[in-house]
Amino acid sequence: MKLFSFFYNVVFVPFFIIFNRILSPFIPKLKERNRDLLSSLNALDKLNRRKKTIWFHSSSMGEFEQAKPIIERIKSSNPEVQILCTFFSPSGFRTQKNYEFADAISYLPFDSRKNVRNFIEKAQPDIAIFVRYEIWFNYLSLLSAKNIKTILINATFPSAIRKFSFLGKIYRFMFNLFDEIYTISEEHFLLFSSLDISAKLFRSHDTRFERIFNKVSEYKSSPIFPKSCFLSDTVLVAGSTWTEDEIILVKSFNSIDAPLTLIIVPHEPTPSHISQLRKKLPHSYLLSDLLSRLASGEEIKISKGVIVVDSIGYLLKLYANADIAYIGGSFGAGVHSLAEPAGYGIPLITGKNCMNSPDTPSLLSSGALHTICDASELTLCLERLISDQSFRELSGKSSALYIQNNLGATDQILTMLYKHLDLVIPN
Repeated sequence: MKLFSFFYNVVFVPFFIIFNRILSPFIPKLKERNRDLLSSLNALDKLNRRKKTIWFHSSSMGEFEQAKPIIERIKSSNPEVQILCTFFSPSGFRTQKNYEFADAISYLPFDSRKNVRNFIEKAQPDIAIFVRYEIWFNYLSLLSAKNIKTILINATFPSAIRKFSFLGKIYRFMFNLFDEIYTISEEHFLLFSSLDISAKLFRSHDTRFERIFNKVSEYKSSPIFPKSCFLSDTVLVAGSTWTEDEIILVKSFNSIDAPLTLIIVPHEPTPSHISQLRKKLPHSYLLSDLLSRLASGEEIKISKGVIVVDSIGYLLKLYANADIAYIGGSFGAGVHSLAEPAGYGIPLITGKNCMNSPDTPSLLSSGALHTICDASELTLCLERLISDQSFRELSGKSSALYIQNNLGATDQILTMLYKHLDLVIPN
C-alpha cells in the first residue's frame, strides 16, 4: 500500500489544504472550524502527562452521543483517568465544548503528517478510540507506529465497498491499523470478517442504545408535562416532522373521532415555519407558552388539542408524555431516529420511506413499527391503537424489547478498556 500512502500524502492532503483555504470564506462551517481550531488545541495543555489518558474521536455530535455512555462510566468509576475528546465538525465541538466529563475538548487538526505528529506528541494518549466510521490514515499510521492501542467502536461497514469493490483493499489496509474493532451488529461483524483483516473483531451492539436507555430512565421520572395536564386518553408525539408529515398529521387529527392530544415537534422550528403550521391549527398551543404557565404554578388542562413545539432540544423528553409516537422524515429523505421513542416502550408510526434506519427491519418485523402511506391510513392506524389496548400494549412491549436486546456494548468495551489500562473493574 505504498502507492496509496504516496497518493494520500502527495495528492489528497495538499488538495484538501488548498480547497480549505480557498473555500473557507464561503462555507460557514469551514470558516468556523478554521477560526477556532488553534485556540481549541490549547485545551490539551490541561492534560497531566503522568495520568492515563483515553482519547475519543467523534466526527460530530451524533457520534459523540454514542461515546458518552462509555466516557461517563469511566469517570464514575475511575475519575483519575483523563478523557480527551476531539471533533472534526463545528456542530460537535460547538455544542459539546463544555461537556463536564471530559478533561480536554478540541478540534482534530486535519490529517497531514505534520499536524498528526504535533497532535499526538501533545496529547500522548494511552488509548485512542474512534467512533463509528471516521478514520484518518496518518493518525492511524502514527498511532500504530507508536504502539498506542487503537480501537474502533460502533463500527459500521462502509457502504462504498459494496458499490466499488476496488475500495476493499484500501479499507482493509486502513482497518488493519486498528488493534480492535467492535461492530454494531452481527451483520456488520460478518461484513468486516469478509475483508479478512488482522485486527481483532468483536460482535457487539451500538452504544447509542445505552445512551437512549439512560436518558429514557431519567426523563420518565420527570416528564415535561404531568399526566394530569391531559384530559384526553391518548397523547401522540410527532417528532422531527417536515411539511409533508405535518400535512398528513393535521388532516388525520381533524378527521379522527377518538380523544387525542397531538404534540408536533418540527425538525426545523423556525418562526416562519411555526407561523405557517399554526395557521392550519388555529386553536393550538405553543410549548413555550405552556412551559411559562407551568413555571408560574398555573394548573394546565388540555383536552383534544395540539401543542406545537417552537424550540429545539425537547423531543426526547417529550416522548415521555407519549402513548404513541409518529416519527417524521419518511415522506422525504428518510426517517429520523426510531430508537429514541422505542426506548419508552410505545408503538411507533412512520411513512414508507424508512429503510434508511438500521432499526427499521427489526421494529417492523416485531410489530413495534407501523408504516402508513397517507392521512387515511394514519387515521386507521391511530384508531386501532387507541381502541385496542392489547394491540397497543403488545406493540409497545416490542419497542421496549428491541432496546433491551441491544444493550451490553458499553459493558463489553469497558471491560476491555479496564484490562488494557490495568484498572480494577468496578462491581
